[in-house]
Formats: sequence, C-alpha cells, structure tokens
Amino acid sequence: MLFLGLLPSTLGFVLWGYGVARNTVTTATAALYLVPVVALAVAYAWLGEVPGPAELAGGAVSIGGVALTGLRRSRPKSVKAAFPASAPEPAPGRGAP
Repeated sequence: MLFLGLLPSTLGFVLWGYGVARNTVTTATAALYLVPVVALAVAYAWLGEVPGPAELAGGAVSIGGVALTGLRRSRPKSVKAAFPASAPEPAPGRGAP
C-alpha cells in the first residue's frame, strides 16, 4: 500500500503539477498521449518484452495524436474574422441588449 500510495499517485500528481506550471494545460495534456509509448519502451528495456503489431500500432496512434495536437493553427486576428456570420451590431447610439 505504501508503494501504491507514494510512487504512482503522489509522484504522478507532483509531475503533473510541475508540467502544468511550466507549460500550458493543452501541452501538458497532449503529453499524456506519450504514456503508452513510454510503457512500451520500458517494457522492452527492463522486461525484455518484444512489442507485437497491435502494440506498435497503438504507439503509432499515440504519437500521431501528439503530433496533431502540436500543430499550430493560424488564429484569426479579430473575433469578426473568426465569426463572420455573427449577430448584427446594434445601431449607433443604442446600447447592446
């Protein structure tokens, strides 16, 4: 119980807080997709397990997800550019409802 309480739980939360403090939440969350890939590498290095085709495909999907979330999309410079079909502006001299 001590092992399960200290290492996976406490260490996981401490590392998560460290990552979020130094990056955006989006970047830190995208890094969670690397967990299966790291698990494959650890199993191969420490336990001598050779990953099969299903495990390699899962790792490729995980890496692809991280790559997709890391792509920068062009952001519009104004709200009007982002939502061109938004509600019409109020007439001059009248406040918004």
